[in-house]
Amino acid sequence: MLLETGMRNQAALALYRATGYRLVPSYVPGRDPQVNRALAKSLPAEQRPRESRDL
Repeated sequence: MLLETGMRNQAALALYRATGYRLVPSYVPGRDPQVNRALAKSLPAEQRPRESRDL
């Protein structure tokens, strides 16, 4: 699971980190790392959308 939030959104960043998300390089070309933060987390198969489980 990938998500992105603004650097100033400290509440969101704290929530994401507390729930297992880790900082990763931006997945959108051209994003400014001084403004945006990308985070990722692996989900168990039963929590993934059906389309990705069928691959």
